Amino acid sequence: RNVDIILMDEATSKMDTKNEYLVSSQIKELVKNKTMVVIAHNLQTIVDADKIILLDHGRIAGHGTHKQLYEDNMFYKRLFDLENSVLSMEE
Repeated sequence: RNVDIILMDEATSKMDTKNEYLVSSQIKELVKNKTMVVIAHNLQTIVDADKIILLDHGRIAGHGTHKQLYEDNMFYKRLFDLENSVLSMEE
């Protein structure tokens, strides 16, 4: 359907890295000019988001772009770096 707001809850959580990349790139094309709310544990899926709200045990632990959070929020930086180290071990 052609809707203005799209909600995705862990849409690629069970996919391997290759398929996640393929699906994510297709989703980016489909959601142009739409509002998309993404719930994700995999930080790679939200790197290009206009705004990220980082939660820690149900509380807001930070918000901003990936770049802002990575530079200013040690919790986010640790999570992102840990995820990348795990992904590089899988390759």
